[in-house]
Amino acid sequence: MSGHSTSRGTTLLTAAGLAFGGIILLRIIGGLLRVEPQPGPRTLLAQVIAIGAIVVVLAVLRLARHLTPGGSWAWGRGWPFLACGAIILILGQLAEVKGSPSLPLVAAFVVHCLLTGIFEEFLCRAGVQNICRRSFSPLAGVLISSALFGVIHFANLTEQGPIETTTQVLYAFCLGTFLGYLYELTRNIYFVALLHAGFNMLGSYSSLGLEKSGQDIPLGAAAIQILIIAPLLILAITRLRKLTRDGALPDRRPAEGQPLGA
Repeated sequence: MSGHSTSRGTTLLTAAGLAFGGIILLRIIGGLLRVEPQPGPRTLLAQVIAIGAIVVVLAVLRLARHLTPGGSWAWGRGWPFLACGAIILILGQLAEVKGSPSLPLVAAFVVHCLLTGIFEEFLCRAGVQNICRRSFSPLAGVLISSALFGVIHFANLTEQGPIETTTQVLYAFCLGTFLGYLYELTRNIYFVALLHAGFNMLGSYSSLGLEKSGQDIPLGAAAIQILIIAPLLILAITRLRKLTRDGALPDRRPAEGQPLGA
C-alpha cells in the first residue's frame, strides 16, 4: 500500500473514531447523569461536560486552534439577526404546541439547542471535517464528514422508529454538507454552531411538552422533510465545486511526513 493511501486510511479511521467516540461519550455521560426525557438541568449539564471533553480531545489531536473565533462572519455581521430571528420564529409558534410548555421548559429547550449546536459542530466540523481535510479535497472532506455526521444519528434507533431515524440521518447529511460548506467559507466555528442551533430550534420546537408516542412517522412526512432540506445539499456541493475550481479554498493537506494534527 502506498504512503498516500495509508494516510487516507488513517485519516478515515481517525475521523470515524472521533465521530462515533463523541456520540458514545455523550450517551455515557447522559446515562450516568440520568438525563430527563425533556431538556432539563441534568441534560444541560451532560452537554456541558461532553463539550468540555471534546475540547480536550481536540487539543490532544492538535486541532484546538480551530476553536478560536478566527475567520470571517458569513454575511457580514448579520449572524446575530439570524440567531435572534430563529428564536423569535420559534417563540412565535409556541401557541401551536400542544401541552402549553412552561417558560422554564422553553428556556431549557433553547439552551439545549445551543449546546447541541456547539457540541456537534466542535465534534463534526472543528474535529472530523478538519481531520478529513488533511487528506482530501474540500468537497470530499465536507461530504465524508457530513456522511459520518449523518450515520451517527442511527444511535437514535434506541428511542424512535426506523423511518424517523433514517430521515434524520439523511437530513443530517444534507444539513451537515451545507454547514460544512459555510465552515469552509468562513472558518468560523461559532457562526456555524449558531446556525446549527437555529435549525435545531425550528426543526424540533413542536416536540416541546410532548412525550414520544412510540409510533413511527409516515413515509410521506419523511419524504417532505428530505425534499425541503435537499436544496441546501445541492447548493453546498455546487458552491464547493466552484470555489475549489477557482482556487478560493486553500489546500490543507500536509506535506509528506507531516503529522496529521500539525
